[in-house]
Amino acid sequence: MAEITEFTKEKKFSDILKEITLTKSEENEARDKAAIKKGKDTLNLVPGVKQLQSLVSWETDAQKTIEDEKTKRLLCKLHRDLEEMKVSAQKREDFFDSFQGIDLYSKVRKQVDYSTINEMGTALAFIINSDFENQFNEHNFAIAQLSNLSPYTIKVLSDWVQPQFPIRILVSRNSPTDENWISNLSLNYCKQKSYNKKFLNLVTFSINELKSSGLIDATYVADHGDDNRGILKAKSFNVKLTNNGKFLHNYIKTNKP
Repeated sequence: MAEITEFTKEKKFSDILKEITLTKSEENEARDKAAIKKGKDTLNLVPGVKQLQSLVSWETDAQKTIEDEKTKRLLCKLHRDLEEMKVSAQKREDFFDSFQGIDLYSKVRKQVDYSTINEMGTALAFIINSDFENQFNEHNFAIAQLSNLSPYTIKVLSDWVQPQFPIRILVSRNSPTDENWISNLSLNYCKQKSYNKKFLNLVTFSINELKSSGLIDATYVADHGDDNRGILKAKSFNVKLTNNGKFLHNYIKTNKP
């Protein structure tokens, strides 16, 4: 194990690394290594264990390769966004040489999934381009909120475009209105993106998650009368991001003006 000595904001991250000191004695480390070796030698006598160890070793190597690839892609996306935003080299250096910057980067990196590399790269660029030291708690809150969302929900939120007109649906008098406008919005979203029907369930799940997480809501606008039998009624709703939805959308939005 290693321990980082007291950190001050004036120190560079590279200097902090040089101050790492061992907290275990060499004698204890040697004892630990010897115990591990003895355990391995014993296991090697059991039939099939070598093959199992090979599989575990392969899985470990594969996982490391995957994580390395995620990091490379995240940093490439980050670089493109920072260049587009014209963030100075000094500001980038200040971020990665600060405790707050390293902590925020580490937390964003942990949330990266292959399907959300673009969105989390955009979030990281947004954080670097901000007053990240003073907004540290705010950024921590945003990262934690994003971590609670499924990957596809993050993608839907990132390219959210505010409906320019009320969504009109036809519902029965006793039908739950939330279910109806969510279904209608999901259909409209799929049409807008030219998605096949196979994506409808996934989109509906994401819209439901945005609603249950308090990130979007529908405001009732008006009734438009019953049908000829007096059973169905057309209702209009405005679907909008809530304040918290707008807050998170700013970190990952891809529909930039």
